Amino acid sequence: MRQSGSTTPSPQIWAPSPVWPEGRGVFLLRPLLGVGRAALRDALSELGETWIDDPGNIDPRSARARARMLIAGGFRVAEPIADSRPPMAPAIPIADIVWGPAGDLSVPIDALADPADGLRRLGVALLCAAGGERPPRRAPLAALMARLASRERFAATLAGCRVQCDGLQAQLVRDAGDARSRAVTDIPLPAGGTVVWDGRFEVRAKAPGAIVGPLAGRAARLAPGLRRALADVAPAARRALPRVTFADGREALPTVRPDPGVDIRLLAPARHAATLGAFIDEAALRRIAKPVLPY
Repeated sequence: MRQSGSTTPSPQIWAPSPVWPEGRGVFLLRPLLGVGRAALRDALSELGETWIDDPGNIDPRSARARARMLIAGGFRVAEPIADSRPPMAPAIPIADIVWGPAGDLSVPIDALADPADGLRRLGVALLCAAGGERPPRRAPLAALMARLASRERFAATLAGCRVQCDGLQAQLVRDAGDARSRAVTDIPLPAGGTVVWDGRFEVRAKAPGAIVGPLAGRAARLAPGLRRALADVAPAARRALPRVTFADGREALPTVRPDPGVDIRLLAPARHAATLGAFIDEAALRRIAKPVLPY
């Protein structure tokens, strides 16, 4: 599937749910990943059990089904089909990642440009910084990796994320101007209820009438103190900052300066760590699934 251009990851016995954001905090366990169909059917038959065959497994419209047909016909893959070992350590040092108040991240190029696993690392970083559901396709991802590896100074966009590189560090920021995105917009906040905004933040307002949206285009409406606080935020990240407007018209930037009227939590660090294999159980996830920024 990857040879045909897909960004399909290798199956893992233990992995976070790919459904985002509804599946956050949920892991999928595949204890029988390394057991073939024939062995499973024989074991079930010996137990007197029956099973249901998923018709999607033989539907040629599915890339997965077409790959199975090729393998059944003798096609040989150049890499293992499955890694049945649970991941024990992150593929990228978590300490190398610096998360910012807009859900942006900065990472040394050397931590991304790994010859064996670099594309996956970059794809995961883009996915988490943008809050998206699907990683970018392999061809544009490889082109971006080549620019990073060349130590070029540049700015580019991919998968709803803006990438700025100074030759040593890469900063990945949600592209707040991405017209194709599904969620860089204002949404209401139910009092006392938690919503996920833009796939990146959990937000809970303590009073009715509040709205969360991007700062883009509204910085001039902020109180002078908040405008001064913006000086500490990287310019490229400011447009994607979560901005909360309360019923009385007051504006807040809770990831820049804590506000008593709203609770907010960045989802990206735990998602990033989980996707790269940093956790072997839900308890480890809960230990990191706390605010990592000063808000």
